[in-house]
Order: sequence, then C-alpha cells, then structure tokens
Amino acid sequence: MANTVLESNESQLDIKKAIGERFFEGYSSLKVNIKECETHVLIEVETPGILKKNISMDIESTRIEIRASTTPEKETYNGFPLKTVKQERILGKFKRVIELPCKVNINEAVATYHEGVLYIEVAKPNESINIGKRQLKLY
Repeated sequence: MANTVLESNESQLDIKKAIGERFFEGYSSLKVNIKECETHVLIEVETPGILKKNISMDIESTRIEIRASTTPEKETYNGFPLKTVKQERILGKFKRVIELPCKVNINEAVATYHEGVLYIEVAKPNESINIGKRQLKLY
C-alpha cells in the first residue's frame, strides 16, 4: 500500500476505512506551538486557508479542543469551470485536541486570529484559586 498513488477521493475514503478514521484525524492536523511562563500558557496554531468564522474551540482546565473546516469552492477561469489536476491541500473538517502542560484558568482565556495563525493565551491559576469556583466581587 505504500507505493499506491491515490487518484480519487473514493480511494482516500477506502484507505480511511481500512486503516481507521482516528489515524486520519491527525493526518492533516493543525500544527501547534505551546509556550509557557510563570503566569500564562501561550498556544499558536497554524490554520492556513481556514477562515476565522470556520474555527471553534472548547477549553477545559487541562486541554483545548479546536475544530476547523474548509470547503471546496467552485472555481472558474474566464467563465469556464476549472478541473483539479492535482490537489495536495486537504479540504474538510479538522479537529485537534491540545493537552496543556498544566491546569489553566478557563475564565481567563483569549483567542485571536491573524494571518492564518490562531493565538490562544490562557492564564495559569494562582495557587489559592480553585479552578472550579470563582469569587464574585461586589461593587
């Protein structure tokens, strides 16, 4: 199977069924950098070609789940439909679960998107803060 060249989406689907979908969840996975300092965890996720509106995230105290999707567009040139001769970019739905290096304060998370990169900044909790509770201040 290593020497097989895929010629159609049907062949790709057959291979996915044979190997298993879970293998392909990370096949075109979003590339991630994770950095931390004393107060924050910083995550950078490459999302080239994915529109901001097609990205969604869930955050828990020890992980972030990112979902994104791309859809094929009907392309034309001078009014004529284009036929794809070769396609290396993968279209469809992507999911990436990022295990964080420590517990974080999910109430202090900010995500921004700039030039195909998703930036997520999450505060680490103080030792005295219980992540499951939040004290409300009365003003």
